[in-house]
Amino acid sequence: MKKHLMIGLIIFVSIFCLVSCDNHEHDITEVRVDPTCTEEGAVYSTCECGYSNTLVIPALGHHFENGVCSCGEKDPETEKINCALDRNHESCLDPVTWFWDYNKDNWDGKGMVIEIAVDDTTKYDPFLENYSGLRKIERQALLTKIEAEYNIDIVYKNHQNIYSLEINDVKNGSFEIILVDSSWIPTLVKNNSITELYNPSNNTGIFTNYNYVQDETYNLMATTNNKVYGYQSSPLYPDHWLYYNQNLINEYNLADPAELWTKGEWTWSSFKDLLASAKKSFDTANEEKWAFDGEYYEVVKGLVASRGGQMVKDGQVLLDDEIVVEVYEDLREIETLYWYPRNSSIQLGFIEGDSLFHTGKTEYINGNKWRDSKIDFEISIVPYPRSDDDPELKKYKVPYSYEKMFVIPTLTANENGLSESILFNILDDINNGLIPDDRPTAPVVNDKYYNYLSEKITSKKSIDSIMSVVFEYGKNMFYLEQIDVLSATMGEGSHYSLNGIYPQSSIIIVRKNSVPKEILKELQPVYQKQLDEMLK
Repeated sequence: MKKHLMIGLIIFVSIFCLVSCDNHEHDITEVRVDPTCTEEGAVYSTCECGYSNTLVIPALGHHFENGVCSCGEKDPETEKINCALDRNHESCLDPVTWFWDYNKDNWDGKGMVIEIAVDDTTKYDPFLENYSGLRKIERQALLTKIEAEYNIDIVYKNHQNIYSLEINDVKNGSFEIILVDSSWIPTLVKNNSITELYNPSNNTGIFTNYNYVQDETYNLMATTNNKVYGYQSSPLYPDHWLYYNQNLINEYNLADPAELWTKGEWTWSSFKDLLASAKKSFDTANEEKWAFDGEYYEVVKGLVASRGGQMVKDGQVLLDDEIVVEVYEDLREIETLYWYPRNSSIQLGFIEGDSLFHTGKTEYINGNKWRDSKIDFEISIVPYPRSDDDPELKKYKVPYSYEKMFVIPTLTANENGLSESILFNILDDINNGLIPDDRPTAPVVNDKYYNYLSEKITSKKSIDSIMSVVFEYGKNMFYLEQIDVLSATMGEGSHYSLNGIYPQSSIIIVRKNSVPKEILKELQPVYQKQLDEMLK
């Protein structure tokens, strides 16, 4: 007997029953409405004499077979959205409805080892006692699940220096997945060492196969010959600032740069005034200290951006642009008056507490350590000063730095049917296959970044100055300075080749008999040629 009849089917049945009512035998008419899975049914009984009665029939409820009910409704337990293929779906933003399908290709690794080379295993391997990442227990469970799903053993290994790779380390299959500085990617592509992940011109490639959409700035960092070769799923924030020694600011009663920024007074003129005040205070105290330290080019990049310029834009190299030339000329004066002597490591003055300012990224600060060096003073951070004629920051920009990104070496052998596509699947499962700990609303995102800064910087004024740039002014302020990757590519991964932007910046700023505009004009066609080759 069928459980369901067509919704709303009405059956008229006339029956005679012997029921006494004022000596009248009812001529009962029944109208039946069958129940559905979700709505009640009923039997309505009436007689011409006015008698009526209603019998309610409960809703049947869904009965699923192979994930589908006979009414057509799909079983919500089997109709979950696979966030691995649709990660921006509404249900994938909520930990309650989140679902991730691991090992989408159902590949069996048969116990093989997958080695991932990184710059610091303590940031990535949750099974290490000194793991420095977040959600350690959950990440341990995730890694264990992924290893079981793929039948593999995942091993993280420290690469001695991701910023100066040996090409053979990539080509000889030493690692299945490698974290590299993204400015290295064109050199690795040139040597046929890594796998293409995405072709934006026709929307094809490994990214497309797994419905993965990468941040456009990350794509730009990882693009050579109009194809993308690098992967990174971490949130992208600008990270090109000025460090300053908070202890020296306090000890010599100098103006706090972060406070000046908050007041709208952090300009090129106030920056020079602060350098002059610092030098005067150090000299008066008969202290061998300096107002500035760091890589010349890094300062150039920050100041060009803060004045509204770029060195590469819309396929054109702009090294001889007026703003670029002006910055180099201004820094020649600063170098003469305030810069730490160049007869030792460029970082030595700041590490030892003898320099007030230094170029830097928040990434390099870890508690009382800067990179691998211990320090005994408090580091604060501030954005680069704006130009004097830009009080409302209408021209102001902040450059993205080239970030660390994962690349997949081209496989020379396919053990157990392993492919570059499967390696990407493993990598993406590791990076994105953890259930969200909360719904990513704007306040939550802001709070996470604030907490990140708080782990590195003590000064609230300093944190607020960075937060104001990152969240108040919007992404239209940020851009990727491509001169970095052009420099690295010309030097086969090194910025210190003959025409590298780092040594050339040193020549322009230190050699006072040189003419900045002439040197930059000579470099212009060299860099344009490299850019044209990359854009082919």
